[in-house]
Amino acid sequence: MGWLAGPIPDPSLFLAPEAEPPTSSSQHHLTSPRLASPPRALLMLRPRCRRSVLLRPRPQAYSPPRRAHARTLLALAIETSCDDTAVAILSRSRTTGRAALLFDERVASDNRAFGGVNPAVAVQGHNASLAPL
Repeated sequence: MGWLAGPIPDPSLFLAPEAEPPTSSSQHHLTSPRLASPPRALLMLRPRCRRSVLLRPRPQAYSPPRRAHARTLLALAIETSCDDTAVAILSRSRTTGRAALLFDERVASDNRAFGGVNPAVAVQGHNASLAPL
């Protein structure tokens, strides 16, 4: 039998009878199907399915209008790689929607004495340069 033990109930048991059709397309969201009032239909479901039916959000007849303007976005970007540390600050304009670079700085560790990246020097470089940036 597996996890599908027993017959699957008819989905029409869970819906209330349909009301009159909406008079205009703007009222379509007001006549969405709702759960039938008798709990008998819910008791036929397995507990996991019952929870999903009960926790499903109900359609709302009214949703508040969205703001016409876009919000301001301010982003701080920090990047640390092998031997360099970089920080940038970006801002998005409300009017144009384009991003503007407000700050951009990159500091590299001095690894010339080692002929390549030395992990201990790189960590010290990150610790020393990240806070001031």
